[in-house]
Amino acid sequence: MKLLSISDVVSQASQNDKELLFGQFLDDFYYEKETEKKYTLIKDEPAYLPGEDVFMCMLAAAAHKLANDYGLEIPDWVMKSQYFLEEKHYAFETENQEYRAYLEKTTPEEYKMRNLMLGDTVLQRC
Repeated sequence: MKLLSISDVVSQASQNDKELLFGQFLDDFYYEKETEKKYTLIKDEPAYLPGEDVFMCMLAAAAHKLANDYGLEIPDWVMKSQYFLEEKHYAFETENQEYRAYLEKTTPEEYKMRNLMLGDTVLQRC
């Protein structure tokens, strides 16, 4: 069984729901026990989806955070300028100021630095 890499999420997005593919990537990443194989799931830069800036930044932030959490080398591609948003993006596009403050307080740094305010559960699976 081939595990789904972060670049596969994008290459298969035209045939499948990209959020479901991202969830499958996370499941595969968490399931994999070997450090080297975990790294192979995040090392390759995905093709950039035009008009999907937030999603692409989310992929870079996820790869960055997972690398830090698992002591893996941070892939160079995650630091490219195209993976940083100019304006803050909040989970669910919320306008609620209290929720925005909570998201800003709890979002992991790898997301915050990209202006993605998604909270501390962004990479959790059920």
